[in-house]
Amino acid sequence: MTALDAPQRTSIRVLGHPWELQQVQGAPDFPAITPLATWGILTLESCGLTRAQGRRVAAVHEAAHAVLFHTAGYDIEGVEVYPDDPRAPHPWQRPGDGHTTVGALRPGACPTPGAVFSALLAGQVAAQLWLEREGVANDRSRLLTYSTAAFDHERLLSTHGAAFLYGDAEPPDDWRGPVFRVDALIAAAGRDLTRQWPVVAAVARFVDEHGAAHAGQLAELLAAHERPGRVGAR
Repeated sequence: MTALDAPQRTSIRVLGHPWELQQVQGAPDFPAITPLATWGILTLESCGLTRAQGRRVAAVHEAAHAVLFHTAGYDIEGVEVYPDDPRAPHPWQRPGDGHTTVGALRPGACPTPGAVFSALLAGQVAAQLWLEREGVANDRSRLLTYSTAAFDHERLLSTHGAAFLYGDAEPPDDWRGPVFRVDALIAAAGRDLTRQWPVVAAVARFVDEHGAAHAGQLAELLAAHERPGRVGAR
């Protein structure tokens, strides 16, 4: 069991089985379940994915954030995936390279912390769901969806004096603050994304085709597939 102090914040993360702190060359350390030796830099090609599939995974990743933040009660201002530019020093090669801009909380909405945390984790969860649905999931492709995206997103799991527990981890004996189980947050995201997969897929197709979707376009896509329900778990 490993406790990880989070710099410049009061939350802590505690890793328990089956989570381990992983390292891939060129990426910061990050928690993951998929076991690995140091495989070097992961690329789409080494994971058995085409660039077209990688772009779709990026679109699915961002669409998932948009859908679960929308369900939690937030307006979504825009979604985009970054272009593959061979002239760039480090050409795009990983799922999750894109951006979702979350706007203001809609009047009357009261999202729970769990709903927000599940929405933050939704990108890599949706990416793995897509890999499995397409029959291209393997240890490397799963790890690719986490290798940088997980670091980016799980670092955002933060609330004053909270402990975020992975796997079978337990908080320190003297812990008196709130506790969130990351596995439960991931499971909640998976359930909500599975239930709302038609809208995730619709947003992802649009963003994949056009490169971006602005607030009005997203509102139309989301409204066309609106389903009741709340997201999140504690």
